[in-house]
Amino acid sequence: MLDKTTEIIAHMVGIFHITLEEERMRDIYEDFAALRLAEADLGSLLNITVIVKAPYSPDGFSPYTNYRDIAPPAEGPGFFFQPFGYFMPQIPLPMQIFLAPDAIFLPAHLTIEMTAGRPLLILEPPGSVATATYQYAWLEDNDDFELGRSDHVFEDTAAYTETLKQYHTVGQALEAAPRLEMPDFSASVRDDALATTQAVALTEAAPITGASIEIQRGEATQGTFENGLAVDTVTKLDDVMPAYFRAMNPDVTLDPDAEETSEDDGTSTGPEEGDSSFVLSNSPVDPDPFAGLGDNPASAQFAVDPGHLALAGANIMVNEAGITLGWLDAPVISVMGDVITLDLISQVNVMVSYGSVNGTIEASASTSVNSAVMARVSSAPPPEEIIVEAEGSEGEEGSDASAEGDAGQTGPDATAGGPLSLPSNWAVSRIEGDLLTVNFVEQYSFMTDHDRADITFSSSNTYIGLGDNTVANITQLFELGFGYDLIIIGGNMISVNQIFQLNVMIDIDNVTWSGSMAFSPSFGDNLVFNGASITATGLDSYAEMQDNFANAADQLGDGAITVGGDVARDSAFEGIDLLRVLYIDGDHTMINSIRQTNVMGDSDQVHLALDNFEAATGAEASVSLVSGSNAAINLAAIDLYGTDSTVHVGGEVYSDALIYQAELIDTGANPLGVNLSQLTSEAVAFLAEGMLTTPDLPDTEEIAPTPAPDTTSPDVMQTMLA
Repeated sequence: MLDKTTEIIAHMVGIFHITLEEERMRDIYEDFAALRLAEADLGSLLNITVIVKAPYSPDGFSPYTNYRDIAPPAEGPGFFFQPFGYFMPQIPLPMQIFLAPDAIFLPAHLTIEMTAGRPLLILEPPGSVATATYQYAWLEDNDDFELGRSDHVFEDTAAYTETLKQYHTVGQALEAAPRLEMPDFSASVRDDALATTQAVALTEAAPITGASIEIQRGEATQGTFENGLAVDTVTKLDDVMPAYFRAMNPDVTLDPDAEETSEDDGTSTGPEEGDSSFVLSNSPVDPDPFAGLGDNPASAQFAVDPGHLALAGANIMVNEAGITLGWLDAPVISVMGDVITLDLISQVNVMVSYGSVNGTIEASASTSVNSAVMARVSSAPPPEEIIVEAEGSEGEEGSDASAEGDAGQTGPDATAGGPLSLPSNWAVSRIEGDLLTVNFVEQYSFMTDHDRADITFSSSNTYIGLGDNTVANITQLFELGFGYDLIIIGGNMISVNQIFQLNVMIDIDNVTWSGSMAFSPSFGDNLVFNGASITATGLDSYAEMQDNFANAADQLGDGAITVGGDVARDSAFEGIDLLRVLYIDGDHTMINSIRQTNVMGDSDQVHLALDNFEAATGAEASVSLVSGSNAAINLAAIDLYGTDSTVHVGGEVYSDALIYQAELIDTGANPLGVNLSQLTSEAVAFLAEGMLTTPDLPDTEEIAPTPAPDTTSPDVMQTMLA
């Protein structure tokens, strides 16, 4: 309780506070009221009803501008190169492009102007495409595993790694074929491409002792070659895979002729005609990746197969690259400069594979395959497929007679019966500078699996996994572009397709065991595989430069935006109504390059303590050791699609092809006593001076390679791994 005086004072202070707050609020309110009075009265909102009448409805979407009516298209779809017999590969949607056979395909936007009584048609030119893909994989799985307490002494794994490096140097030296490195595209690459082409003509076998080298040149490269020998079919990868992988996947096949059996009615569901895809037979469609997980007890999910298995090998390395290209082509090409065409495949396998069992060296059987395919085929259909049926024919006899009478009648007006016409209009695209179509792919994989294991067995079943590694690099490129009727090139036309493949594998195993139990380890069964193909649809034939094409190139080079009637009405363009012309002021450069390298070291040191084995495991059982069964695989394909072309050349034509296949296989040398001194010296001397240094190695006798087993079986170039 407050006294009377204090209470009066507090009461008066409260009154003063309330009065002060009221005055403040009044002052603020008066300002707010003044602002509200200053706002203008806008009245109510005006409601307007808008009525729109559109007597015209839009047509369906059309991506092309047609300056005149087009005749109704014939039945059936066709590709954009259809006017001059282009046939595309079967590619899954949405990669397919369909147009009616008689429709006008405009590569880009069309600009129409009127001049001298005819429309001046100008097409937006195609663009360049360039890709650079670099894929590198590095894996080191060097395990030290000890279950026993033996006094066995292991070697330092660094010695095996050094051996691997030395053989890699030898492999680089075996790659004697010249290679076009990525040039400076700010200037013409003619000199670089020409120098590479001239070097190909001078390529000789690398002077490496013990190497087996085979070279095919020029027209002799057309076909299929394996380990230097011409064959009818390429080796199927399934048939040469190590036995361990075949046993792990017994139901998987990559055979294109394989058929699936329907579970419902037992009918065949194999690939349809024309389907080049591969079928995994005896396998359900779209299997559930999580099937079985959680349905079984832990003991079933993690069960170990009967027996005792130590897996120190079974490594696999894969480099796979594919380039599918149909960017630019025409049935008539005029080149004012030079034409340079080069196809090149280089394949090298280096493998050292053997083992030592309680100090006794044992040779091992392994497989080395270099498989190369080069093929150029015409884009025109076979003559037996060109059959035109005459009007009014009835019955089988009439049809046969008509077919015989009209066989060989081809062209857009083959069924019309009238004379072929010349173009009435033409559209021109113009490119200032060079047009590039460049793809560089490089894949490099390195793996070491140098295991050191001291193993003893004390259970009924055992699985020890020290290897079973997988390294993969995969690249697939699809580039589909433009088709013209005439391409005029003011500079040079350059086409280089090259594939370089190198496998280096060292599998040196040292196995010891104690006890009286019989034991036989598994050595070798390794695979080094190179598969490469360069194929082209569309043949180029060369002819001298015509005056009308040369004059047109000069005029376009001076700034003209169209061509004259002497070009458009050349007899080569009979049957074409709208002539599509592309002018390239500089060079037309196409380079496709794939380089693949696998380097694998799987040198294992394993000691097995088999004393009292039966008593320790409780039953008599077998012991399996897999120290080999490794696979190093390179797969590469360059597939070009175009049309048969007549190339008029104002300069020189340089054309060459090369298949270079080399291997160095050793399956019987002494572990860690291999003499690399002479081999490395030869390799370093052959490589560019200053790139590598000669290692200091002891002098012992040189290695003596043994030939790889001969394996021949069907197609591998279109296969994948099981």
